[in-house]
Amino acid sequence: MFFLAGCEVSPGEEENGTFAIYGNGHRIDSSHHNPNTTDGTDFGEALAGDDGDSVVRTFVARNTTPYDIAFAAASPRVRLAGGDEDDFAIVQDLPDILPANSEASFRVVFAPILVEERTTVISIPYLLNQVEEEFTAQILGTGISRGRLQVAGEDGATISHNSTIFSQERGTDFGAVVNDGSEMSVSTFALHNTAESGVLEITDVRITGENAADFKVFLQPDSPIAHGDHKPLSLQFSPEEGVTGQRFARVEVRSSYALISPYMWFIRGTAIAPEDEEAPAADF
Repeated sequence: MFFLAGCEVSPGEEENGTFAIYGNGHRIDSSHHNPNTTDGTDFGEALAGDDGDSVVRTFVARNTTPYDIAFAAASPRVRLAGGDEDDFAIVQDLPDILPANSEASFRVVFAPILVEERTTVISIPYLLNQVEEEFTAQILGTGISRGRLQVAGEDGATISHNSTIFSQERGTDFGAVVNDGSEMSVSTFALHNTAESGVLEITDVRITGENAADFKVFLQPDSPIAHGDHKPLSLQFSPEEGVTGQRFARVEVRSSYALISPYMWFIRGTAIAPEDEEAPAADF
């Protein structure tokens, strides 16, 4: 006689024991199981990607029958079948034999590749009292990101990575500024975390390029930035004394958004001599 985990059994059958899988002390029903945090089959959230992290769960296989249970002769005895199986791995397998009235544990790790919900099925084929059976249960985890950086100009329009669009409305063109140190022009940009989850860490803001000395960071953005939120970054243009004409530089924002870091865009301003500044209208 054999008993499949998750099946209803009569009082007489219960006396002969069952084979079942437990997580966090809760029995996991086979086949008709929905992942949940109570029994550990919902692994929760983990940072996705090569620099992400992982979540490990320990499950217990319990044999309360009077028969030895045989699993596959070779590893893996606990298998992952279908779906997003590459996001999960068996880091501790079951033995080939589970003696009567004994238990053994196995461990599963969730290390997501993508930022989204990931699922697969645990499959454990076994032989109980000369009958081949299989335990199956779905497991689930959610890959989250460290945030996703998107930059907006003063007009609210998105400034794409490596943008060379110069616009006074957007703030990427600082306009004309006198080169005697008496004036400066300031543009404020918005650093958005557009990820559905995870915080965005801003690790460095710098200005590089041909005329970087004419531009400065006027206001550093606060960090971290929660998902769905944004923080201001203000830059100033104050050309060095004596220089004239258009001055160009590149903004570089380094962050935990590994896909694009540094996030860059180009800015410019025009340096003019005091005598070239438009004279004010006379009062009459």
